[in-house]
Order: sequence, then structure tokens, then C-alpha cells
Amino acid sequence: MSAGRATFSSVVLAGHKGAAVECPFDPGERWGLRAVSIAPGRRGVPVQASVESESFESHVVARSRRHWLLVPEPVLRAAARVVGDAVTVTLAPRVEAARDAPLPFDALEFVRGHGIVLVSGAGPLPRLSDAVARETVRGSWWAHPRAKAIFNALQVACDSPEVLVCKLVAGKQTLVHRRLWPALVRCAERLPSGSLDRVRQEHTASGAHRNTVAPFPDWLDAATRREAEAVGVEEALAQLRACGVVVGAKKRAL
Repeated sequence: MSAGRATFSSVVLAGHKGAAVECPFDPGERWGLRAVSIAPGRRGVPVQASVESESFESHVVARSRRHWLLVPEPVLRAAARVVGDAVTVTLAPRVEAARDAPLPFDALEFVRGHGIVLVSGAGPLPRLSDAVARETVRGSWWAHPRAKAIFNALQVACDSPEVLVCKLVAGKQTLVHRRLWPALVRCAERLPSGSLDRVRQEHTASGAHRNTVAPFPDWLDAATRREAEAVGVEEALAQLRACGVVVGAKKRAL
């Protein structure tokens, strides 16, 4: 397949205010496309699509951390397919929403949307470096053509008071949005020591960078402590699982 086109197999499902098929990737991240408003309270990534060679314009919407291509009923009729049928789907970015169009990357929105992300490297979570590069980054992201953009996005995320930078997942640099902090506090006793320490990068007078570490729970603010008290352990575990982080009953490496 070409870099701007993807073909995959899926099954027609109902329940998305019409028919839809699951897309195995996020076209917004892969092709650098911006989600647009398609209905009050609903946004989708504009794509050019075909189902069994029936071409049409549509949108891919995100729901429950998965991505769904909306398929109009006339397209299904023309393709002689119904809900429950297996179909071959081809997707491409819309001409007016091409990858090369100006599209600033919103690092904070990326972290907020996923809840918990890795900066780079192998792991079970979305990676900031991949999202900025619009592809899987192999090796060090410093060697990638979009290294400057990745660095700038990382600075924005790390400098935000809404983001905790720590070593939560496999000892790797992990970004956690504030909405997950109460859940982390409730599960802290089940996490490896030091995994919730806040890591900040400071600029020294000589121009060099150095990391400073604020141990958990010293960096916690009063509001987060209050919110954590109102969250049950099972609810906290469920919130973390929804973000791809599975916490066991005892302290262990994630």
C-alpha cells in the first residue's frame, strides 16, 4: 500500500448512529489530519473511503480508544452488504485534509486525550514521538527528520502543570495527565518505589540541562489529595486499565 492509503478487512457493525467498521489505526495520527466537527458534540477525521470498491467520503470517529469509519446506508446497499458482513475497506486522507497541510501538533491535547503516554521506546502505550512523527520512530527520535518538532512537543507537555513526568511504565519517561493523578495516588502502594516521583528538567546557569526529582508524595497538591480520597481502589484500577496500565496487587515493575 502507499504511504497515503491503507487497505484492511473489517466487519460492518451497528450502533454508531448508523453503520460503521473498525479502523485498525488512527488516521489522524498516521496522516497528520485534524478532527473536525461533524455534529454537535461529535468530531471525526475526514477520509476518502471505499467499501468493496464503493467509494465515498466519510469520517473516522474515536470511541472507547478505538477508531470507527462511518459507513452510510446507501454505500452498504450499493456494495450489497449488511450489518455483520465482512468487508474490504480502503482509506486515504481527503485531498482538502492532506498530510502536508499546516497542522500544529497539540502535545497537551494528545496527553489529555490518552491520559497516560510514553515519550518514546517500546511499550504498551501511545508514544508522543510517534504521534509527532506521524509514523513509528525506530531507534532514537533525535535522529528522526522531525526531531525538532518532537522536542518542541515534549517541552510543551513537560512544562505543563497538567502533566506529571515520571518513570511509571517500565522505568521509561511517562507523561500522565492530571485527570489520572487521583487514580495513581489510590494505587500508589501497588506501584514500584520511585515510579511516581516527579522528574523535571531545569536549565542551569551554564546552559546545561539537569533533571531534578521531587519524590512522591511531596509534589502532590491539596486538590489531588482530596480527589484521591473520593476514588475507590477498584475505580482507580479501572481508570488506569482504560489507559493501558495494568496494576497488580503487589508492587512490581509495570
